[in-house]
Amino acid sequence: MKNRTFGHTLIELMIALAIGVFLLAGVSKMFTQTKVLYLKNQVNSDLQESGRFATEYLSKAIQLGHFLGGVQDLGQITVHNSIAEIPNNCGDQADFFNNASITALFGVSVDNATLFGGCINDRSSSTVFPSDAILVKYVSPNKIVDQNDNQEFDAADGIVANAVYLTTFSSQGELTLGSQIIAQAISTETDFNVWPFNLDVYYLSDRLGDGEEGVKSLMRYTLTENGMVNEVIAENIESLRILYGVDSQGDFGNVSYFPANEIAGDTWDDVVSAKVYVVAFSESDPLYINNTAYQIGDLGVRARDDDVRRSVMQTTVSIRNAVLRKVTQNGNANAN
Repeated sequence: MKNRTFGHTLIELMIALAIGVFLLAGVSKMFTQTKVLYLKNQVNSDLQESGRFATEYLSKAIQLGHFLGGVQDLGQITVHNSIAEIPNNCGDQADFFNNASITALFGVSVDNATLFGGCINDRSSSTVFPSDAILVKYVSPNKIVDQNDNQEFDAADGIVANAVYLTTFSSQGELTLGSQIIAQAISTETDFNVWPFNLDVYYLSDRLGDGEEGVKSLMRYTLTENGMVNEVIAENIESLRILYGVDSQGDFGNVSYFPANEIAGDTWDDVVSAKVYVVAFSESDPLYINNTAYQIGDLGVRARDDDVRRSVMQTTVSIRNAVLRKVTQNGNANAN
């Protein structure tokens, strides 16, 4: 008897093929959904990272406001004649030489293309999202120390000839170049202290500082040994709003928050805290529609109905050195 071998019928092959197609479609769909979910999570993670970094960076900078090596009154700070000019120096409140008449912390609710006398001309042109700017003057927390035990402040201690330093003695200070400190050979055995001086302006820009169009970024216009220069702090930052906590009574019991354009003159001396709001954004996603309205501090922004994801980050910062200054001033007033 002959062995007979039976193959699959056409119907069986079609059924098997159909099952295979369904399985393949299911696997493909699962892969696509997984990829979409991964990309969405990645975008959200990048948003959180950018926003959190910008917020924390600004918070640390604002916290240092009014820290001037023990000098509580800017009017007690003079500028040594060794500093004849600061390249790319700003005007108005950000003028390097304008120390006697302004506070170490100053904000701007930006509504024009230039800031502080025109030294910053690459500000964000957005008319939808708020684009504030803030100026902070302070000294670095770590003062210069005698590294080589020669009882003199010199280059071996890290002093840079063209950098600006604040030398302090008691309640007075003087801004001077590192070269002058080295030339004077100031003894480290005296009550003089030497602090690296900083002048920073934080703002939003549509450019990356080289004149070419780029992504919206948090920028810093900062004092270096080569003068004032632009630096990119964080990319993909669309909005910056800062509300300032004013302690007008001097008792720290009733702090009210205002935008910069509602604070005038000497009221800046009463600012003891700040609420910082940052909006980070993603690249365009054709498969996404953002119809969310945002509340950024005291301002509401209507839904844009675009394809950009956004995330609002916020934090409250206590300006401890401003608080200490007010406590000292109140104590002196009571003593008198």
